[in-house]
Amino acid sequence: MDVLGERWTVLILRELLLGPKRFTKILGSMASMGPNRLADRLRSLHTIGAVSRSEPTPEYSLTDFGAGLRSLVIGLGLWGLGLMSEGVGPLTSETDIRCA
Repeated sequence: MDVLGERWTVLILRELLLGPKRFTKILGSMASMGPNRLADRLRSLHTIGAVSRSEPTPEYSLTDFGAGLRSLVIGLGLWGLGLMSEGVGPLTSETDIRCA
């Protein structure tokens, strides 16, 4: 969770599950993420062996280890679809906050 719990990390993995991408392409699909934050997250994912960087044209892709997160990322997406189809209403009580 120290790695996946970092803000933006799962979204970066989701992008790379679709195939190798250049830095600017990943950044373009993250509406409010800054380039320094993306560089930091990619560096962290590279350090643990989940992402590789090709040369001479830098392109990021998942390693076999990183691709092992496919079912987890898809599962989170499917779970989130359930929230979207039912709609997410405002929290109305302290009980709702504890359960959320």
